Amino acid sequence: MTNRLVPAWRLGCALAMAVALALSAVGAGAEAEAPAPQAATGDAPPLTTPKDWEVAILGYGWMPGVSSTVSAGGITKSINVSFSDIFQKLGWAGMAATEVRYQRALLLVDVIGQQLADSGDESARSLPFQEFANGPGGVLTVGPVDAAFRLTMWMIDTKIGLRAYSTPTSAFLGDEEPGDRRRVDLDLFAGARYWYAKTSASVDVEPATLTVGGVPVDPGSRLPNVDFGGGLSVGGNLLRGGHRSASDSTWWVDPLLGARVRADVTDSVNLFLLTDIGGFGIGSASKFTYQAVAGLNWALSEHWSAVLAYRALGFVRSGPIESTEMYGPMVGLGLRF
Repeated sequence: MTNRLVPAWRLGCALAMAVALALSAVGAGAEAEAPAPQAATGDAPPLTTPKDWEVAILGYGWMPGVSSTVSAGGITKSINVSFSDIFQKLGWAGMAATEVRYQRALLLVDVIGQQLADSGDESARSLPFQEFANGPGGVLTVGPVDAAFRLTMWMIDTKIGLRAYSTPTSAFLGDEEPGDRRRVDLDLFAGARYWYAKTSASVDVEPATLTVGGVPVDPGSRLPNVDFGGGLSVGGNLLRGGHRSASDSTWWVDPLLGARVRADVTDSVNLFLLTDIGGFGIGSASKFTYQAVAGLNWALSEHWSAVLAYRALGFVRSGPIESTEMYGPMVGLGLRF
């Protein structure tokens, strides 16, 4: 799973960052006007005169497909949950974001918490086994095995930023119209993404048996780790049979660089693209992490707005939770004041 993790997303994020920096260079000489009111991921245009201070809060639901590998106590399971299965696997979830703006300065905070549950029920299997070095070979029978997994994750994403470029939409299109309230904005960010992950696993497995020359013998303590298929691997120390359970947890912080482009299409609808990359293997950080959110924001009134977007978020690392990618639609309701 880790080797196939999102080379396309890496390229997409890199291209988005390049476009953002290019726009910043183009707009370096543009007038730095007070920015439009902003929601947590790309808000609607102003219905009143922009203020120096603004706060936007977004409550949202994200329904991602999840691809990950989790492990605890010698039990490893690949979790692949599609968008259509997410409600069957989801234990609970909570998501919210906020944005604070003072003139051109920005602060973005995004919090996600969720718990997924998965299981693996695999039949018995037999495999060749060499009990001793240069000794007689035998057949090791393992399983059946019934395993259950729970993955609890928290993410807190914090970025500080600057509105590097802002211009009327009509001027961006090459023909500025007097009184045009629509704008095209570019924001640049730096920050960090904190992750906490806890994996819990339990397994019920029949004791392994070893047959050498047709005669059952004691396999001793040299039982190998066995891949049962279906993404389920059980450590040899667990194959002596019975019920075992274990849990493990980890946390880390990924440094981030990001950008956001927001363009008003009408006085009530805008399009936005937010992207970031980070990790870079610094300390305990991920080798690589990425995020891309693209969507639209519709101003329902002066203070309320609706958000519809598609989001992808992932990281490359090893540990109790290995390289993971999450992707799917999100909907939200924003309050701006």
